[in-house]
Amino acid sequence: MNAIISRIDIKYLRSFQAVFRAGNMVNAAKKRNITQSAISKHIKSLEDLLKVHLFVRTTKGIEPTQTSIAISQDIENILIKFDNFADQTAELAAQNPQILRLASGPKGKFLAIEGIHFVKQYHPNVKVSIQTLSPEHQHHQLLRGAVDAGFTRPPVPYTLRALPLGTGKLVLAAHKSKIDALGENTRLAELLQQNILIRLYPDFDPFLHRQTDLLLSELNIAVENYQYIHDESSLLALLSSGLGVSIVTWSTTLPQNADIGYIELGGHHSQWEVSLAWNPMINNEIRDEFLYFYQHEKHLNAPL
Repeated sequence: MNAIISRIDIKYLRSFQAVFRAGNMVNAAKKRNITQSAISKHIKSLEDLLKVHLFVRTTKGIEPTQTSIAISQDIENILIKFDNFADQTAELAAQNPQILRLASGPKGKFLAIEGIHFVKQYHPNVKVSIQTLSPEHQHHQLLRGAVDAGFTRPPVPYTLRALPLGTGKLVLAAHKSKIDALGENTRLAELLQQNILIRLYPDFDPFLHRQTDLLLSELNIAVENYQYIHDESSLLALLSSGLGVSIVTWSTTLPQNADIGYIELGGHHSQWEVSLAWNPMINNEIRDEFLYFYQHEKHLNAPL
């Protein structure tokens, strides 16, 4: 008997229940949202396994046999217990998910590396995803539970929690020969007049584009000689060849390029706070261990 039970697919029992209640194959198939042919195969498979007839055709449709009537309540109970088990399992999985969904800006993914490594020491099978999202989109996804934690910038909605991690900064990047040739009194405005300012297109990193414009406006610098390119790799390649200068985030310097030098810039808009945000209304053990690393283990001494 145990061998027979182990071969019974739960969908056979659901189809039996649907036919028993509906009294015909057509309505049972609609109820199960499958074809009438599939319903018939499920009933036939169950009959073959149990070695009994479950339904007989009559002029009025299909009627259950005495065997069906005898086992119908048992099958009903089995399905109730199975559905309860499935609900409990889903609830436990929601409380202890084995997935960590992170978000950051285009340059912030490196911040997550050590935290992910920390979590994987205790949960080696955890699956991690990192989306590139704007701060506004991150906050929206955190509020609706689609993201577990995000590396973002203030202001953060009051319903979220945020852990300050450090300060993001804009730096001037150029070939080291240009950096070494700078005099002590050389101003940023003069350097930008003497060189092409290479910038990434706004859609590549909207924040970098906006922050650079704010800084130049704050310093009262009007740039007339500039060039836009599509990706960061091309930007670094041009700089390492000695062509132009650029204003980039500090994280662009990772990994270091031996041919490129960097100078920190002054001004209110040259820096900003970087935080790790999460939704405290949602329980998530994996996320909490990720947060623990940044609350107690990680010390960010360098600008971000």
